[in-house]
Amino acid sequence: MLSLVRMCKERLKRLIASIWAVFSFDVSSRVAIPILCYHSVGESLNYEGDSLPIADFERHLQYLKKNHTVISLREAVGILKGETDDIVNPVVLTFDDGYKDNYENAFPLLKKYDIPTTIFVVTGFINKNFTLIDDNDFDPLTWEQIREMDSYDFINFGAHTDTHRILSQIDNSEIYDEISISKSILMRELGHEIDLFAYPNGQFADIPDIARAAVEKNEFLCACSTFWKTTHRIDEKYAMNRVMISASDTLDVLKHKVKGHYDFIYYLQRSKFLLKKLLF
Repeated sequence: MLSLVRMCKERLKRLIASIWAVFSFDVSSRVAIPILCYHSVGESLNYEGDSLPIADFERHLQYLKKNHTVISLREAVGILKGETDDIVNPVVLTFDDGYKDNYENAFPLLKKYDIPTTIFVVTGFINKNFTLIDDNDFDPLTWEQIREMDSYDFINFGAHTDTHRILSQIDNSEIYDEISISKSILMRELGHEIDLFAYPNGQFADIPDIARAAVEKNEFLCACSTFWKTTHRIDEKYAMNRVMISASDTLDVLKHKVKGHYDFIYYLQRSKFLLKKLLF
């Protein structure tokens, strides 16, 4: 039943995306850089893990390599700052959480196609203080695996808090600790500066102003949300938009997502947040 409901939702999204694609919207004040957010690459059928099959991931990479300039998240911020404007069709890849399949399944393909990628890890999860998903397929990366990947110039690691608690649901001191502790642990383990961050869950209700302030105070270059949009402004660098990639995302779906045809989801997310705020 769950898979049937999900399939119907995905088909509805594709229908709306096809309609959205017909219309032209003025985004001249914004910079188009789709930032894709993956979580897991593997053959698990666990709905919670949302694993993209390995073959589909490779097709994604082949398409992006051929049709876009895949850049790092830092390079994307540089574009927003006006440091360069000669990159054609830029796109960014990110992973959230830090599952072992990022090393076992994604990393070999990222190396094969030389694809810049940022992996945001939950440090307490990596330290095996808790599990994110009760399934051995979603065990954490080891520090040895992280250090190996980090030794490659095209792989960057970022902080995703220490315990993955939703920041709007904890007090201010805990918010600061979640952000600063995750950064300090990563810096200690990797031996270099960590300046990239992603909020847990990352929706409008999940990111209080104090969290953005804590990110800035901890001298992060930028922070990623899960606000669904393919365009950006520099004043959004502490809540950068991303496009979520799901287990069922075929190559055709990916093409529509990077073209911004699914950006309507941003407005649904925003409306839901504002309505809930108004009612409660």
